[in-house]
Amino acid sequence: SGDIHDELKETNYQTPIDACMSVAQQKIKMLKAFEQEFGKVWAISVMGNHGRTNKKPQSKGVSEHNYDTLITAIVQRQLEENKNITFYTPKSGEAYFELCGYNFLATHGDRIGSRGGQGFIGCSATIARGQHKTRQAYSQIKKPIDWLLLGHFHTPILLEHTIANGTLVGYSQYAR
Repeated sequence: SGDIHDELKETNYQTPIDACMSVAQQKIKMLKAFEQEFGKVWAISVMGNHGRTNKKPQSKGVSEHNYDTLITAIVQRQLEENKNITFYTPKSGEAYFELCGYNFLATHGDRIGSRGGQGFIGCSATIARGQHKTRQAYSQIKKPIDWLLLGHFHTPILLEHTIANGTLVGYSQYAR
């Protein structure tokens, strides 16, 4: 869960460095399994908010101060000789790409410009607001988004033009 909250820092199962090494090894195994099944693998990686090394979110050097970036670097280095696995890891934390005629933006979701999400509607309105703002911003730079892919909200949701993958979260006072 990272060290972004003092309470989590006290109860983490592993230190951030140990967790990075464990996660990197799991990702390497996963990518090799995908390679066995599919032949070629394209791994897209964007960092999230729990990997940040700063207490408060920031924009400058956001990728360089994030354990998720370290995990991806370890994985890439271990697999650099493997020509069947390629990586796309933009430092911006947002991966814009075209696939099968559709334009995608993969982002963790913590920086889509929308806050809140309580009550009976949960995070749906927050995600809808954020995807609208994100699509507008990208259209202004001539990069239309057909599908926004994110996970920050820990809830699987399929909205028009948006897939939230329901990123797992461990039990804590925040999960409660």
